[in-house]
Amino acid sequence: MNSKVALKSDQDVQKDQKLKKKVKNVFTYMESTFQTNGPKSLLYKSIKENSRIKVWTRSHSYVRSICTGYLVAFDQYWNLAMIDVDEVYRIPINKIETDLDKLPKELEKANLEDSEHIKKINTDFQEIESKLNLYKSGRFNLFERHVNQLFIRGDNIVTVTLAD
Repeated sequence: MNSKVALKSDQDVQKDQKLKKKVKNVFTYMESTFQTNGPKSLLYKSIKENSRIKVWTRSHSYVRSICTGYLVAFDQYWNLAMIDVDEVYRIPINKIETDLDKLPKELEKANLEDSEHIKKINTDFQEIESKLNLYKSGRFNLFERHVNQLFIRGDNIVTVTLAD
């Protein structure tokens, strides 16, 4: 009689194990899939060792930026979640010039009594002017920024390397 009770408890345990589903999220997926082989195993290794990586991202016709930071998570589509990211990006000169051309027109349209609006336009102008003085290289101006958290969509990634 005791053996039947023991069998029932074993069967109950097996049923409980079957009923319990494994938790599926990005982290369990990374652990189960990318531990041993393939190029994504290096991404997994960089997460475990907490090492910095460099990510080159693209625009429609040129390399837009280089992001250097710590990888937190990734998935099968190469979507990357990063923290403590330093980004060097570039913007075509003609795009910045069109932004500067818009500001004087806005100043003319602004009502002189609306001093808050004029102050905002002046600060915008000063921000753009300070960005222009950072770097100039041929057709592009280079800018730098620090981002605490960054999500990069896999479609925009050109290449990923371990940072030195």
